[in-house]
Amino acid sequence: MVTKIINIDEYTDKEIMMLYNDIPVIIPTETVYGLSASIYNEQCLKNIFIFKGRPQDNPLIVHVSSLKMLKTIVEFIPKEYEILMEKFWPGPLTLLFKPKPMLSNTIICNSEYIAIRMPNNKSTLRIIDIVGPLAAPSANKSGRPSPVTAQHAHEDMKDKVEYIVEGEMCEIGLESTILLINNDNVDILRPGGVSLEEIQECLNNKNIKRNKNKTVVVPGSKYKHYSPNVPVEIIKKSEIDETIANSSQNKIAVIMIDPNVNEKPLSEILNHWENNENQKIMKIFVKNKKDYQHKVFYYLRELEKFCDIIYVEEVDIHNEGLAIMDRLERAAKNDKKN
Repeated sequence: MVTKIINIDEYTDKEIMMLYNDIPVIIPTETVYGLSASIYNEQCLKNIFIFKGRPQDNPLIVHVSSLKMLKTIVEFIPKEYEILMEKFWPGPLTLLFKPKPMLSNTIICNSEYIAIRMPNNKSTLRIIDIVGPLAAPSANKSGRPSPVTAQHAHEDMKDKVEYIVEGEMCEIGLESTILLINNDNVDILRPGGVSLEEIQECLNNKNIKRNKNKTVVVPGSKYKHYSPNVPVEIIKKSEIDETIANSSQNKIAVIMIDPNVNEKPLSEILNHWENNENQKIMKIFVKNKKDYQHKVFYYLRELEKFCDIIYVEEVDIHNEGLAIMDRLERAAKNDKKN
């Protein structure tokens, strides 16, 4: 199967509907690129798991384009969710709802909840308006860093899918925050593009916390994720020079924060080496945590092509830092489960 990268603006509504058969379609979002299927096409949903090599007990996030569409697939909308949706939808916040009984178990994987969000991408919202709700996990092989460009999605899914909808590099750069309200408790089950502090402020509730409760299985929470094909090691800024000096690897990459770094095209930054005795070192600088979040998956996927090991600077867990460290800690793990 030949995989095509297409400009969706050149397609009529009827042609967009025809793209969706039993083969998932890759779509851009503001978080990462997604491998999408209509929630009403059982074979296409199953092919998401097959193409990704995704465990069968790892549920899918459903994407909607309107509140009217949301109401067709959930039993009710909690008041707090209405406040959050008003503030953060469309955007990188996934909420857990009680699903209507007619929805496929392939989506929820025996969970009592369904994960739903509204993506902030014009092309994808148009597709959802036409096709209906789409299940769309990240468009990568399971365990790999999520794709934030069409090319990265193509690297993992070429010859499996027919169509990749072209888009820009994803604005957020990592997955959505997943949140659950249950018995008046508000818990973040996966940190992501909306920070804990933003949610606390929106709901005027400082008691909201990250909850690693494994009894509620949510997308991206159970299995090893985000790992490139070379080792990743988290280090403190003060340890960078010593770590490099003591490393046994020959080609070393380091991702670190420098607020004074000059902006350059990403292609110009990559493959710029410094020589240090028997080592070649590639230093990658990001301006701040927001920039780190935006580019971390991009760099993990690109640097594995050049380097033997990737060192990444540890950051504090405030604001974007919680999601960044969640992804880096999992990228650095060698075991199969968190």
